[in-house]
Amino acid sequence: SFLKHYFFDDFQNKNLYDKHIELIISPKCNLGCKYCYVHKNRKKIFDEKSFTCEDGMIENLKHILRWMEINKFTCPIEIFSGELLAQEVGFRALETIYEHQKNLPEEYRTPSITIPTNFTFICSEEATKRVDEIREKFKSLNIYFGLSASFDGKYME
Repeated sequence: SFLKHYFFDDFQNKNLYDKHIELIISPKCNLGCKYCYVHKNRKKIFDEKSFTCEDGMIENLKHILRWMEINKFTCPIEIFSGELLAQEVGFRALETIYEHQKNLPEEYRTPSITIPTNFTFICSEEATKRVDEIREKFKSLNIYFGLSASFDGKYME
């Protein structure tokens, strides 16, 4: 009842305010910042087997996207994971979301996708190009693709 009234009704009626769906694709990260909730609590909240099979992760994501489509959920998507843009599964997940969204009528697409990132991808021309390409793909669908700077230590200083 709580989920229906607090989230689901709003997701279907586009009364979003600050409500969104949050996905964790993988807790893996290339840094391990001390303040990071996922890093600090990884062993307590994640079964390691859940994040070692990339094909399984992508299949689970497809199930969630189909469920959102069936229920006409057009809410923003936030992907709060380990460093998504430093993992191949991260790019696969974004491609999966893009492929799903491009087949939906525009009024049923998510308005935005936001990812906290440590921006280490900018150290690689190839990774930067891939991020730019996926950003352009979402832009072509009228979906805002936002990256939120989230890092400490060497790269912050």
